Amino acid sequence: MFEEEDPPEATRGETKEEKRKRRYFEKLETHKTDLKDRSKEYVPADDPNVEGDPYKTIIVARLNYETTEKTLKKEFERYGPVKRVRIVRDPKTEKSRGYGFVEFEKVEDFKTAYKQANERRIDGRKVVVDYERGRTIAGWLPKRLGGGLGDTRNTTPSFLKGAVRPRNR
Repeated sequence: MFEEEDPPEATRGETKEEKRKRRYFEKLETHKTDLKDRSKEYVPADDPNVEGDPYKTIIVARLNYETTEKTLKKEFERYGPVKRVRIVRDPKTEKSRGYGFVEFEKVEDFKTAYKQANERRIDGRKVVVDYERGRTIAGWLPKRLGGGLGDTRNTTPSFLKGAVRPRNR
C-alpha cells in the first residue's frame, strides 16, 4: 500500500496549555474587532439623552444606587446654581448604573465643583468627580469601548507570563 508513496507525516496534537493560549488569542482578536466596530458607531454628541453644555458638565461616578437626582442636585448646589442633573439608568430595569451628570449654569461653578467635590461622600459612598470627556475630547472612547482612563483592564493572564497555574483539585 505505501510501497509506492512515502508514509504520511505524523501529526502532533496540541497540549492543554497550547490550546488555552490559542483560544485566548482567538477570543482576543474577536474582541478587538468587535471593539473597533462598536467604537466607529460611538458618537456621544448624537446621543438623544445628552443635553447641555459639555464644558459646564461634570460626571459623578461611584454613586450609591439609591441616590436620586434630587439628592445629587442638593449636594452640588453648594458649588453654584445647577442647571440640570441626570443619573444614568438601565433602560430595561430603570435601576441606576452608578453614575450621573451635573450641569452648572456657570463655568466658574463647574471648575469649583470639579476641584472640590472629588471623593466627597454622598449617601455613604465616596464619589469620583471628573469633567465630561465624551463631548470635549476628540476621539475619546469610554472604557467599555477600549478607551477610558487607567489600565485596570489591561492585565495579562498568568499562563501567558510563564507562571504555573494551580490545578483545580
